[in-house]
Amino acid sequence: MIRRTSRAELMEQYQLEKLLSSFGGHLRRVRLSKGIAIKILEERSRVDSETISRCEKGFVNPGMLIILKLAMGLGVNYLELFDFPLDADVSINRDITGQRKDVDPVSLIRFLMEEQAVTKDDLAGILQTSKRLISDILNYRRRLSKESAKVLSEYFRVDPAVFLADYKLVPRIRGSKQ
Repeated sequence: MIRRTSRAELMEQYQLEKLLSSFGGHLRRVRLSKGIAIKILEERSRVDSETISRCEKGFVNPGMLIILKLAMGLGVNYLELFDFPLDADVSINRDITGQRKDVDPVSLIRFLMEEQAVTKDDLAGILQTSKRLISDILNYRRRLSKESAKVLSEYFRVDPAVFLADYKLVPRIRGSKQ
């Protein structure tokens, strides 16, 4: 039997991803501000470059030992590595330099569907629309309406603005039934 992820667990996972992304971006900014290459940090900290890279990208949850080693390798107090803003705008919505990056609403919808085992049919029911419209949205052919974004935001418990971010549509090929 497949266990569904609860909304609380999904939000907890999302918050952890935000934290790891924020920490990783800050770690990279500190490293770059000191002019230290990853290979040099690897030698100084004795943390392998792959782990450093994954930490900076927010892909791994480093333990205290790794954080202490990285701080020593960077020549900073370990508390400096925790001195970064953590708010709604920091995280997966920003790149490693802290610049805002576009959120792809379709990718977010697909992620949320996968995490909560929501099918295309389920989504059509949630939005009270056709399966074809859902298919068009998930294939970048149509955008979500404001009303649909609101319904999805209530269902998945996320800010409706993330579903309304701009993204490039794929044009239909004339004569195609798709």
